[in-house]
Amino acid sequence: MFALDLAIAGVDKARAVEEALTPTVLRSLGLGPNMPGAGEIEVWGDRFSQSSGTDWLMCKPIDRRVRALSFRNEDPAEFPKGYNIQLWDGARRLHMGLLEYLESRD
Repeated sequence: MFALDLAIAGVDKARAVEEALTPTVLRSLGLGPNMPGAGEIEVWGDRFSQSSGTDWLMCKPIDRRVRALSFRNEDPAEFPKGYNIQLWDGARRLHMGLLEYLESRD
């Protein structure tokens, strides 16, 4: 198993989410021109620590009530305040945790 996570100066995960949720992109996916509400989307990641992660940046451009799930064992005290970031409570972590989550949904 291997993953590569890189950062490019001036580009972060907040920018990627902003771009993905533009009316043009949403319309092209058949989702309408308006940004999804808090109950319509989730953020998934594995490193939401504000000091040692970048996934929390995906939460910046969206409603702070949107649920964000971390599939890593993290210390919630390191999560930025004011966001709905939660730890996955399943038996597995990382990619297998995400698979477990997806399989649990009907």
